[in-house]
Amino acid sequence: LRALSDQDRLTVISINAQRPLAGKAALALAYRHSGTAWQHGRLNRWFTQRKILRDTLSSDSDVVLAMGITEPVLPVPTFLYQDMGYSVVQVYDRRLGHRSSNLGPVTDDRIDALVEEESDRYRACTGVFTMSQWYANWLTDVVGVPQHKIHVVGGGLNARPVRRRNPPTNPSTSRHRNRLLFVGRDFWRKGGDVVVEAVAALRQSGAGDYRLTVAGPTTWPLEGAPPEWVDFKGSLTPGEVSELWQEHDVFVLPSRFEAYGLTFLEARASGLPCVGRRAFAMPELVPDGAGALVAEESDGDELAAAIHAVSTDEAMAQRVARDAPIVAQENSWPAVAGRMLAVIGSRLPAGRRTTPVKSTATPLDRKRAG
Repeated sequence: LRALSDQDRLTVISINAQRPLAGKAALALAYRHSGTAWQHGRLNRWFTQRKILRDTLSSDSDVVLAMGITEPVLPVPTFLYQDMGYSVVQVYDRRLGHRSSNLGPVTDDRIDALVEEESDRYRACTGVFTMSQWYANWLTDVVGVPQHKIHVVGGGLNARPVRRRNPPTNPSTSRHRNRLLFVGRDFWRKGGDVVVEAVAALRQSGAGDYRLTVAGPTTWPLEGAPPEWVDFKGSLTPGEVSELWQEHDVFVLPSRFEAYGLTFLEARASGLPCVGRRAFAMPELVPDGAGALVAEESDGDELAAAIHAVSTDEAMAQRVARDAPIVAQENSWPAVAGRMLAVIGSRLPAGRRTTPVKSTATPLDRKRAG
């Protein structure tokens, strides 16, 4: 939103649709036995949509940028901005047989209703901004959203890239880059268990003195104490995580379910090659030459081989370090905002293109020419 506010001739107004604390407590009480978190319940969505509709109508906005589908169908051009939607959660939950995302408790019936509601929003909106091409393809192939409505704009880095103190400079000088970093609050969903297994296998095989840093979970998520070669940091702030990039050589995150994966971009923007999984948007975020990808159903052995290959590839290390400023620039929030505004300006009626009013719901922002 700050990036949009910085654009010339535009005013951005954010409408806070959050329930007051007392309202949240009442909804939590009402839904305590429903099997669905109150945030996804019909009552909360009714209150939220009512407020957004009222505030949008009073704001005299030309365009709405909605950060989700909690908004009602609005009588002004509306663009949705998403990393992923309920339809993906619905498919993967039933494929895996358990909650695949961090959505929280939601019954199957409620997920089905949310998918229908989401489809209604796609039909009614002017356009959909997606972070990834993977989700854009999903919307056309699975959900049936017309391709002309979908625009891939990416996502912006949430932390300033930290340049490494000793970036690789000579690809002919081979050495083990054995300092590995894993960042993820949901340890299992992010594949942390497989990372620990892979690093243990590498050390046992004599491939190198690999060291692993784990950040994200509040407590050590596996049985027993962390191995001596694991530096467990616990839960960190984004600023604290950004300081870790310069202390490590390779970022490893073989997520089983990943809405987008901004941490891959943050790693590359700080000069680290990455190891991920060949699933969701990860092939876009870790292209050829920037790391390695393992198969969607891979085990620790395949991950270990990928880590070893990346950690010993000096040419790759030098290339990723050289490209870091480009990754940071192309994936900044001002760059994302510019791509959005180019689309919005082209889709507004001719008389409005030079002075668009922009609104964003949840939060709802209005952009108006000054």
